Amino acid sequence: QRLQRLYGEDGYRDGMDLMIGMMSENLIEDSQLSPTAACLMADTFTRLRDGDRFWWGNLDGPLSSACRATLSTIRLSRLICDNADSITAIKANVFITGGQPVDCSTLPSLDLSACIDIDVGCTENPGLCP
Repeated sequence: QRLQRLYGEDGYRDGMDLMIGMMSENLIEDSQLSPTAACLMADTFTRLRDGDRFWWGNLDGPLSSACRATLSTIRLSRLICDNADSITAIKANVFITGGQPVDCSTLPSLDLSACIDIDVGCTENPGLCP
């Protein structure tokens, strides 16, 4: 109500600075973001991902559908288990709080055999490849 008095009825809807508006919104439950901030972040990251020609899920990229299907089965928890020292158990979904850790050996491992014959432009640009 204070912001509405400060900006006036029309300015409250149309003239408020975006940052002030986001900071004055109530946060989404179990989040540190307001609805507007969450929407902007989701839109930004979606556009960054979709515009990245090297993103592994890009259908126009060098990866075959079999390779993309293989990559879609791996989880960050497995990559952490494989690459961090002394980790034997981890939450299956590391992005979700709560839950019990699972043994690293129970997580699906990554088999890159479907990705071996990938042409990433070495034929046209041999200087870019080992």
